[in-house]
Amino acid sequence: MSQIATTNKTVLFGRLDKYAVRRAGAMTVLKLTERAIDFGQVWFVGWIRRDGALLDAGSHPVKALQQA
Repeated sequence: MSQIATTNKTVLFGRLDKYAVRRAGAMTVLKLTERAIDFGQVWFVGWIRRDGALLDAGSHPVKALQQA
């Protein structure tokens, strides 16, 4: 969610159980030692793709609080 500022939507409420999350591929993790070895460290970088949408649960099942 956005930070609290004018015209930002900061809070959601309603039928949030109707929100579906879709996995879009597998999680990827890389181990980086080349640049970190100078500092005696091992670096890990990971990413994962997700997507989501609100399923049709009637008219306006989720509302957002918009800051004035």
